Amino acid sequence: MQRYFLEADARIAADRFRVAGEDAHHVLRVLRMRQGDRFGIVSQGETHEVEIVDVQEDELIVRVIAQMASFSEPPFAVALLQGLPKGERLDELLMHGTEGPKRASASKKS
Repeated sequence: MQRYFLEADARIAADRFRVAGEDAHHVLRVLRMRQGDRFGIVSQGETHEVEIVDVQEDELIVRVIAQMASFSEPPFAVALLQGLPKGERLDELLMHGTEGPKRASASKKS
């Protein structure tokens, strides 16, 4: 299920959110969703399944259907072991090696 991350001010009622900007464009133009279609949103650490109830030109109003389970960390431990490369590849290794959550990291100079 497609998920979008919304700011806290996107909530307009207890069970309604406003989706605007690039997210609304993606939902309406790229995915071609219409009134009644469902997708996921994350707002203030809570994940919801929502349904489109109103479509305007550059925004849409969605209604919360259900609250979904949200996991901040994966249920498994990840350890990253990597030899240190020479040259510019170290920058790429550091960039991609820090993207996901992990329990431990170890490097060995070769």
